[in-house]
Amino acid sequence: MIAMGKFKHATTFLSVGMQKMSGVAMLILGTGTLAGIISNSNLKDVVISGIETAGLPAFMLAPIAGMFMGAATASATAGATLGSQIFGHTIIAGGVSSLAGATMVNAGSLVFDGLPQGPFFHVSAKSVDMDIKERLKVLGFEILNGLAMVTVSTLLFGALHLAG
Repeated sequence: MIAMGKFKHATTFLSVGMQKMSGVAMLILGTGTLAGIISNSNLKDVVISGIETAGLPAFMLAPIAGMFMGAATASATAGATLGSQIFGHTIIAGGVSSLAGATMVNAGSLVFDGLPQGPFFHVSAKSVDMDIKERLKVLGFEILNGLAMVTVSTLLFGALHLAG
């Protein structure tokens, strides 16, 4: 504002910024609450049991944990945090290196980062004055992008063990 000589409009700029972010701030509080609920549930046991029942290799827990936590919170940050906190010890115990596990959990959490219950959905829509119906049209492309990242990271770090 100072560099552009617009400091006299500071109140207007701050007001508009606060209006655009207030809803997102409430979503982030809700995401934190959901994260606490998930971390204190038996979801970990259900997911691990499902992977074992399906006969998947141990390294698949990392991207699946990231995807489930990312979908539950609709936040890559919360999804990766929960995925690593809840499943991290089990992933490492399954013979996956720390770097590989972190990479796959993070990639998994990005698959559903743009779901409507999360902050990214609303921040990205509000930043360009997009309505919800229009924003939903982008969601499929975001999921495909996330799935591509999960596929590559799982092949490189899970199947091919490139992280040592």
